[in-house]
Amino acid sequence: KPEYEVMSKTKQFVTSLIFHMVVGITVWFLIFNAITSVIGYYSFTNSYKEEYKESAFRAAELSKAVVNGDYIDKYLSFADNGTMTDENGNDYFDINSFTSSDEYSEAYKDQWTRLDILSHKLGVNLVYVIAVDTTDYSSFTSVINCPNSDKVPYKPWAIGHTEESNEQYIEIYKEMYAGTLDDAYVMRTKNLNGAAPHVTALLPIKNSSGNTTATLCVQRSMEELENKKKKYLTRTLLSTIGLIIVSVVIMVLYLRKEFVIPTHRIIA
Repeated sequence: KPEYEVMSKTKQFVTSLIFHMVVGITVWFLIFNAITSVIGYYSFTNSYKEEYKESAFRAAELSKAVVNGDYIDKYLSFADNGTMTDENGNDYFDINSFTSSDEYSEAYKDQWTRLDILSHKLGVNLVYVIAVDTTDYSSFTSVINCPNSDKVPYKPWAIGHTEESNEQYIEIYKEMYAGTLDDAYVMRTKNLNGAAPHVTALLPIKNSSGNTTATLCVQRSMEELENKKKKYLTRTLLSTIGLIIVSVVIMVLYLRKEFVIPTHRIIA
């Protein structure tokens, strides 16, 4: 009986030792993978955000070259030209209904068309030019608005359409119109009311005297980033589970061969 108790306790000890080693290795892998995954996740996300920002700026630079900063006031005088009304009573701009009567209207039509082509060719959501109310910078008026119909479902704002600005944009407009800011971007990933995350690059449009007369904005969707983040997390989780299973199996087989079986033979 004493020999049986010794054998039983020895087997229990061996089993307990293997169990605790398996649990320890599993926990260690989980902690290690969690740390490396978090580091990798933020590095991966920041890298993609930087790429989205840079591509939005490249598109903005190309678009900026199209717009004549000396003509902004003339363009604003075309309010109602090309304006149509949809079934809900909302005004929108239709380039086919825009009437060209002089060099300024011809220039507007040409620049709107070229920006519309750029928005599609560059794969951005929207290219638009706005004139900011410089009394308090809290609102702006649409000058040119070219949404990419392949990316977003809404129609172009009519010339002269006004919108309110939020605090973040107000500070940017102030600096741009003061001539102290050459570029800026706004990245939105939360509280979008169902819209996809996006980045907006902003550049000042200046006249021949060097004064800012408008702001050009290019918005690019970051929806692809959300999809890639989900894939990254899924792959990380699956690889972690696979690594744990393989490691545990190898460890159990090794302990069984090198420790458990020899111990049982000694006991026997």
